[in-house]
Amino acid sequence: MTTAEYMCEKSGGKYDLQANSCLCEGELIPNEQGNMCVYDSVKASKDKCEADGGAWIEENGKGYCKFTEVNDSFVIDQSNPNFVFAATQLGSGDPVDFSVLNKIESLESLKEKKANLSVGSYFHYQGNVYRVHNYSYKLDDFTNLSEFIKGNNLFNISKPEYSNNKTYFVNEYVLYNRTWYTPKDQGGVMSPPAQGSQWQECGTNLDEFNENNSCKLK
Repeated sequence: MTTAEYMCEKSGGKYDLQANSCLCEGELIPNEQGNMCVYDSVKASKDKCEADGGAWIEENGKGYCKFTEVNDSFVIDQSNPNFVFAATQLGSGDPVDFSVLNKIESLESLKEKKANLSVGSYFHYQGNVYRVHNYSYKLDDFTNLSEFIKGNNLFNISKPEYSNNKTYFVNEYVLYNRTWYTPKDQGGVMSPPAQGSQWQECGTNLDEFNENNSCKLK
């Protein structure tokens, strides 16, 4: 056995005598020299993502796994940090258990109960999940729900794209030009994230959040 054959087969490949090259399969790819196989972590992540029912998304030269899960009332986007944060707030441990989000009640149900919506509480309405983010509000028989959800006191975590003239608060993750940001100021921020000083840039996907202490989901 030649050195080339040995290196190839030792690394998990099969040596092609006719082509004098190393053939790699599965999660292995040839190295730059083409004489042995190396582990392809990106392909492994992509394969695992798709095997688990996710969709592999590539943006800005990086890839990430996007999951969506549908319950009877709303869609849970597992690549949206606001859903991860919500699950943690509602009792999930690590790893994240998104099933805890099923306890989120509908706004219609909360109105029937004349519930008090405290800061940080969640509800769903017409397929979207909202978080109360500034001051508490008591629902009653006269509350117009379609008007209520238009108020600046709510953050639509299902649609986190930045909107002008809206105030955002700490622990809310806002998508701006495909990058996630979260406010630094406890009192709320209205300026666009591109202006920087009042915002913490978190990255383009959840893997980048843990690289930045200011963006860790907890």
